[in-house]
Amino acid sequence: NVIGILKSNPDLAMMAIKTRKIGQEITGIVGGKPISPVTAIPGGQSRGITSEQQAQLLSKAKDAINLIEQGVDVAKPLFAQYSEAIEALGPVESHFGALSNGGSIEFYDGPAKIIDKSGNSVYEFAAADYLDYIEEKVQPWSYLKFPYLKQIGFPEGNYRVGPLARLNVADTIPTEKASALYGEYKDQYGIAQNALLYHYARLIELMYAAERAVQLLEDDSITGTDLRQNLSEPLMTKDEAKQSSETKRGVGMIEATRGILIHDYETDAGGFINRANLIVSTGQNNLSMDIGVRETAKQMIHGEEVSEGLKNRLEMIVRAYDPCLSCATHAIDGSSPLAVDIYDSEGQLLKKHLL
Repeated sequence: NVIGILKSNPDLAMMAIKTRKIGQEITGIVGGKPISPVTAIPGGQSRGITSEQQAQLLSKAKDAINLIEQGVDVAKPLFAQYSEAIEALGPVESHFGALSNGGSIEFYDGPAKIIDKSGNSVYEFAAADYLDYIEEKVQPWSYLKFPYLKQIGFPEGNYRVGPLARLNVADTIPTEKASALYGEYKDQYGIAQNALLYHYARLIELMYAAERAVQLLEDDSITGTDLRQNLSEPLMTKDEAKQSSETKRGVGMIEATRGILIHDYETDAGGFINRANLIVSTGQNNLSMDIGVRETAKQMIHGEEVSEGLKNRLEMIVRAYDPCLSCATHAIDGSSPLAVDIYDSEGQLLKKHLL
């Protein structure tokens, strides 16, 4: 609750706001806009950065590291203080999936690696092969689909993605401060399953991002003008494309902030999309969010009354996954309210509570 933090600890709130502002400024200069960047184009970038911008951003990235270190000093005692809440809220055990690059944390390249709840590797697959490993189940009561591991089945093949998954799948983080934090985290939690530890994982990734930004900005070649690969010549002329029945397919798989993101497009010979399939991060965490809320409600709801505090706890579970429900929905109208149905021990509906 940002407003609550501003009131109770304004210095901490300002640290968070300053850190976010630095990220927005870096994205704005490199990407052209702080939100929905526009400089990424097929083959590379439409523009680079100047030496002056390099120096400006390097200073800001170093400032970010200092701010994040202060945030870590605040956060680590809180995870210890609220260890019981971490254990109690959103209990679920699942597989995990993330991109893998020789054991190091990865965001752009490499196959997807799936591990089980104990950390054992189950399998790896390339982007183009995802349909051999991931299937989606449709439930009549949800606007979101439920992806699961096809070869294991539903619901046993439930898996999660995102910061928690990336830290579970990775063996190393290749920057000094983030690596030290990661070592402490792994020593304490191992293959972490608790939903609220997504926040701890985000903190470690935040440090990695700032340190990596410093590394990149200390390399003077970042101001170079070799910004884009030459694109290949068209495979056929426009007239030939109009007459052709040939189709082409492209599949991309990267780590978005929330986890694995898959885009799958098929085009006709003229390049017009005639089929598209998107599996977004929130969808892949959908079943785990549902299980976490359900199991927590079973433990904490006694009788008909649902207090404001309990609603807040249930919201904390969902919020830990940083869901983008509009990204994951498969219906135009997703405006139905969240409802909690309260049943007695005989299975009789006692009360329907709209949140």
